[in-house]
Amino acid sequence: MFKRKPTWVIGLLTAITLFPAIAFTSRTQADNLSIDYVKDRVNLERTRPPNPSLEKIPVTHGEDLYNRHYVFKNYIVARSQKDHQLYLVEGKSGKRRLLGGQYLDFIESNGHTAFFSKVVKEHTYKEIIDYMGEPIALDLPHTSRQLLTLTNSDHTLKAFNDLPFEDILFSDKNNFWVTGNARPCSIWRISKTSQEIQKFAELSIQVVPNLTSCSVSPDRNHLALATMRFKNEPHVPEVDLLIFNLASGRLERRISTINIEVSVFSSHLPQLKMKWHGNNGIRFSETVLKKGLNEGVTLNELADRRGYHQWSEIDLQTGKRCNVHPYSKCLLLEHEAPPATKNVSIPNCD
Repeated sequence: MFKRKPTWVIGLLTAITLFPAIAFTSRTQADNLSIDYVKDRVNLERTRPPNPSLEKIPVTHGEDLYNRHYVFKNYIVARSQKDHQLYLVEGKSGKRRLLGGQYLDFIESNGHTAFFSKVVKEHTYKEIIDYMGEPIALDLPHTSRQLLTLTNSDHTLKAFNDLPFEDILFSDKNNFWVTGNARPCSIWRISKTSQEIQKFAELSIQVVPNLTSCSVSPDRNHLALATMRFKNEPHVPEVDLLIFNLASGRLERRISTINIEVSVFSSHLPQLKMKWHGNNGIRFSETVLKKGLNEGVTLNELADRRGYHQWSEIDLQTGKRCNVHPYSKCLLLEHEAPPATKNVSIPNCD
């Protein structure tokens, strides 16, 4: 019987840490309080759809500018292809004011105040897990970010508050919702107007802040929060799905230990793909493993492990799974997000 070498999976985790843009993608719904972005930075401007208002602001000598976003009347922020720095650009004159480099990212603007996120520190921390009876130290990514603002009357970047955070989960009309970078991980609500900071929820100390993702219900009353932790498998995180009432902060439903394992040939750290179905149900992709192959398998058997992925829906009223639909015949390289319709073909493993 061949025992899997811990160095193999540690090498995988090292690659994930060094190239997080390949591995970590957090999904939230753009018009429902959230934005799609890649988790190597809070690079919101890199994947956000173009702003129609930009058509009204022609930029003189702006041929090298990309990722343009409207911030104030006659002003945009954009990066230059020459140095990839972030600039505040006055449209008519083309005059530029340097704001920062690759660690500074534009989040949003209300026409009077523009918000930015700046990475102030990147490092790793060690998580010790018991893997096949042996302790293994995982190096997990850890980032400290700061919220900055720029106003129409003062084009100087200033700190908005002193709360260091890991990531922005989503934004609504009045608040930013962020994951704190201290452990145990907490969810914080930051007021855009009063700068008030309020702790919304505190999570388990095993939760990895960098891997937390969310989705907000269409009526904006509930937050579905997917939390990850490593316990016994260095390449397979354990996932809990938490449903919070956004107004009260009350935890209304917990779906524990969702299996999201993917093929061992995948270079992606698996993530929970989820989508709201109305206001009372949430769909997600999970893994079902064939019984008898979970423990004591050889490396070849592990690579050929027979399992499949399915979309499941949780009824928030009863907490029960419903509308279960298998969509693969084997373990894929990554999960697929639940579609609007379930009339889909099941891919083969050949």
